[in-house]
Amino acid sequence: MRYLIVSLGVILSVLLYGISFAEGDRIDVETVVAATGSTLIAVANNNTVYSKSFSTKQVSRLAICDLIYSSLPAVKITLQQSFDRPVTEGNSDIKYMDTYVSIPIRTAKNKWQVATIDTMTVLPYSRFKLQGIESNTSDTTIQLKVGKQ
Repeated sequence: MRYLIVSLGVILSVLLYGISFAEGDRIDVETVVAATGSTLIAVANNNTVYSKSFSTKQVSRLAICDLIYSSLPAVKITLQQSFDRPVTEGNSDIKYMDTYVSIPIRTAKNKWQVATIDTMTVLPYSRFKLQGIESNTSDTTIQLKVGKQ
């Protein structure tokens, strides 16, 4: 039997991009939040912000779903990992390392997008570094969800 815990964004991504999982796989979907707890993370202009950390213990695959609200978005999303939670959520932390994962720069607005990481060396904690680049505007906010397997 297949167990799926999904959001509308993950369902659309699976339908649009043909992501498939083996029979019996369980996918847990979690909303990624800002350090303040907000589900919309502001990434104004060329600022760099960090999401609140989340557990990736016993995870081998991630699906990253993002939805950007902006008049002119340009956001670079980087998955960071660490062996511990950050000293202060939302701040740069030397214990967090950028992963090798390459997520295309996001320029689409008001549209769910997905990136999958099929195999990864997982440390117990992860978070996202979000960087406004180039012509990114001050009204940019992003909503993120991760599907964990």
